[in-house]
Amino acid sequence: MERSPAHVGLIPDGLRRWARANGATLTDAYLRGSEKVTEILLTLQRNEVQTASVYNLSRANLGRPDEQLEAVYAASTYFLSTLIPANFDAATCGFRMHGDRDLLPADFVAAAEQL
Repeated sequence: MERSPAHVGLIPDGLRRWARANGATLTDAYLRGSEKVTEILLTLQRNEVQTASVYNLSRANLGRPDEQLEAVYAASTYFLSTLIPANFDAATCGFRMHGDRDLLPADFVAAAEQL
């Protein structure tokens, strides 16, 4: 390609399968996934991609068992409260959360609003 795309969408998938195949917990798998998403976002930034959308949860995902959701929420909160602030400059990068915040745990929403 001669130039980078203006917008890239990421849909992390397969983390439960990866956990089963590698004898890892769901929490470890989702944390690893959040770190990989951060690596991808940094690569996109280096390649001058202007906008990246990360699709984290759908309404269908919210119907999963509690232990799966707890792992997703923990990794997402870590991503929002630790990985993003540590790797991206708020003066040059923006963040927007879309969706119904009322369906999410308070600490998840607080981490998103802090960004």
